[in-house]
Amino acid sequence: MRFSTIKIMIVAAFVAVFGVGVFAQDVAMTRAEWEKVLTTLNKASEGMSFRQSAVVEEVIDGVPSPEKTRQEILEEVPPDRTRQIGTVIINGEVERTEWITIGDRSWTRTNNGRWSIDNSGRSGDDRAAIVAAEGYSSKGKAVLAGVEYRIYEKAERLTVQRSGVIGRENQFATTIIWIDRDGLCIREFYKLEFPNTKYIYRRTATNEYNPKDLKIEAPMK
Repeated sequence: MRFSTIKIMIVAAFVAVFGVGVFAQDVAMTRAEWEKVLTTLNKASEGMSFRQSAVVEEVIDGVPSPEKTRQEILEEVPPDRTRQIGTVIINGEVERTEWITIGDRSWTRTNNGRWSIDNSGRSGDDRAAIVAAEGYSSKGKAVLAGVEYRIYEKAERLTVQRSGVIGRENQFATTIIWIDRDGLCIREFYKLEFPNTKYIYRRTATNEYNPKDLKIEAPMK
């Protein structure tokens, strides 16, 4: 699902993140109402190709880490073609990693070098999270570049058990989605906070549907 879970932010954050005004009061929602919004989004984009451009930031002890800031691009062409591109600066050098998946075949390359078959299985986490509390709300409407959006938010408090670590830690997660008049999610904001370590993960993304220049082909036979 493109619209993943994640914690509540105050209305002023919309101005800070996207530079627009928000109007109308917050209206609390049930989980069923939130899930209905997600179902409607997925139906609106069903069968469409898709490009998401995102900036990921990591904040440690209140200070953004340049070495942890990266750009991500995710592209999808139904029914089974995806491309991911990640760009990060490491020790002052730009590193660009690209993955292409078609069906059950995957390839990867770094810094526009030669392609190779990818057998890394880039998934998995050693954390087991339990949702301890959650809340949903409609944040009203906003206007950006003359386009009106409806805004929704999900907030969660998670308790997480790490593999090999005694005890559980609290995390706070926020998801905010912006929906245009066609019922498509155009913007997404995700924030994950770790109070114990003063660490914050932020991801801000914009989505484009049926981009005319999007093609995903196998780089190797």
